[in-house]
This record gives sequence, structure tokens and C-alpha cells, in this order.
Amino acid sequence: MENNVDGEFPFTNSQKLDKLVITFYIIRAITFFILFIFNTPQIYYEYILLRKKRKYLSPRLLTFVSISIFPLFRAIQSLSGLILHDTTTGSVSWYMGIWGTLFLTAEWIFIGIYWISILYTFFSAQKVALKKLKTTFYSGLVLMGLLLCWCIFLSIYAKFGNKSNISSVSSKGFIVMASSIGTFIIINGLILVRYLNNQKEKSSAFKTSAKRTFRLTILFSILLVGLILREIASAALKIQKDSNYSYIFIFITYIIEFPQVIVIMKALDQSNENQPTWVRYVTFKNVTRRLSGPKLPDDSKIESGFGSSIIGSARISDSRNLNTISVSTMDDNGKTGSGIESCEVELSIVNESEHLPVTE
Repeated sequence: MENNVDGEFPFTNSQKLDKLVITFYIIRAITFFILFIFNTPQIYYEYILLRKKRKYLSPRLLTFVSISIFPLFRAIQSLSGLILHDTTTGSVSWYMGIWGTLFLTAEWIFIGIYWISILYTFFSAQKVALKKLKTTFYSGLVLMGLLLCWCIFLSIYAKFGNKSNISSVSSKGFIVMASSIGTFIIINGLILVRYLNNQKEKSSAFKTSAKRTFRLTILFSILLVGLILREIASAALKIQKDSNYSYIFIFITYIIEFPQVIVIMKALDQSNENQPTWVRYVTFKNVTRRLSGPKLPDDSKIESGFGSSIIGSARISDSRNLNTISVSTMDDNGKTGSGIESCEVELSIVNESEHLPVTE
């Protein structure tokens, strides 16, 4: 959206509408900055936990990084637009919007990595799981690298290219990127739900996991469809860059983006305390649940290449009636969750004649 930088009422050329836009930008900046403040300490907690295990990266850690940096960029985008009265292509506000979208995408890429990893861990042969877990994580990092290159291209093009075309290029590129990546993530989420629901011996843990995975998949579907429809509607209605109607789409985007961060924060909450999720975030408490399950011999441990903290290593111990799989999927009630959880818990998968316990 292009505004009249030098005008008396730079955003809409109307005093009343400018006040409304300024109020919205202030609210968006404050609310997103609050999310940044609440999520940032969790990066530290998660990294400390990884270092104790002599690890460096995990989808859970990278998700916390994403849901911290994304709202920070959105807050800076709003503040820079207010202070500089400039939201035109190539402005500071515009750049913050482009890079914020990168980290919005990153959130769901790492959630998708987790879902795919769980599919390999639970429903593949041991040798297949061992090979595919590492490949899955590397593939996610490669995808992030490609998206990073796309943002760098847009930034350079906005600086030295034809600014009149950048909006069209950015919009079309976003639709292609969101459609391809989003479809892949949604399909894998639904496949995971199907596999969990088809288990012959379904404990409450598996049922909870299926429900939470389905909810996250629906949330992502709404986010994806909403953002794509925003681009299509803007193009179909031929809304000009300097049109005041552009602010309607900005507001709709905020309504879509803000709640999804909160839902992901809830999914990442794995603490043992009997407190609401928001209390733990507001008081800057560690939401990572540190559990330990029964020890198994080293030769029975499947590592993803980065260790158990990445997607939860699978530990398979064969016996006459029992297979034990350790996977990072526990919620605060001791049940399997669908978020990006990274604490070790033993799920015992037994025969039909035996109970399926969850031991801590």
C-alpha cells in the first residue's frame, strides 16, 4: 500500500480516517511486541536445555525463534510506519513486512517437520526412521534457505528494480509459495491424524494427539486460505496501492495472524505446573516440561542425527509383548500432544490384551 508521505494526513488524506489508522497501528504494534516479550525468554530456556544434552537445534527451538521474531517485525513495521509516515514500497515498514512474513512461514515449516518426523518415528521400520528423521530436518532447513533467498531477492528488487512491479511480483510469489508449502503441511497433518486414529490400541494419549493435530491443521488451513484470498481479492477488485480500502486487508491480516501465534504458544506449553498457559508466559516461567523415561541400552536408540531434542528420538526395545517408543509429544496433562514438544516420554505400545500405559 502506498501512502502520501508528505501529505497533511499521510495515510488516508482524511483526518478522521488517519486517526483510525494510527490507532490501529498502535494497537498492532503493542500487541505484537507483547508476544515478542513473552516468547523471547523461552528461546533461552529451550537453548539451555538443548545444551545440557549437547545439542544445538530442534524444531521446538526454531519455532520459538520464529514466533518471537515474527511479531517483532510486525511491531517494527507498524511503529516505523507511524514514525516515518511512510509505508510505501521500499520503506522501512515495507521491508519489515516482507521479513516478518518469512518468519510467519517458518513457524509452520517447523511444525510440518515435526508432524512428518512423528510419521516416520511411529509408523516406519526402524531403519527407515533412522534415515528419514535426519533427512526431514535438513529438508526443512533447505526450504528455509530458499525462502530466505526469496526475501533477499525482493529486498534487492525493491531497491534497484521497478517499484511499480514489485507488488505484483511479491503477491504472485507469495501465492505460489504459500500454496505449495501449505498444501504439503496440511496433507502431512491430516495423514498423521489418520494414522493416530487408525491405531488398534488407542490410548487417551493417541486420541488427544489426533485431536490437537487436527486443530492445528484446521488453524493453518484457515491462515493459509485467508492470506491467499487476501491477495486474490486485492487483485480481483483492482484496489490501487494508494486506496484507503487497502487498510481493510491489513486489518483482516492482523485478525488472522495474531491469534495463530497464541495457539502455537499454547501447543508449546509443556510445563508441569497447574497454571493456565498465559500465566506461565506472562510470568516468564519455563514452559518446557523436563521428563525422563526408563533408560534403554544405547544400541536400541534411534537418533535423528541431532539427538532426542530435535523431534524426539525414537527408542525401540523389542520384547515378546512390548515395544517402547520415546517421543517428544507430551502435553501438560501427561498425554501425547500435537505441538512441537521436546521432552522425553515413554509410550508403551502393547498387545490387545494389555493396557497402554504412559510412564514418566
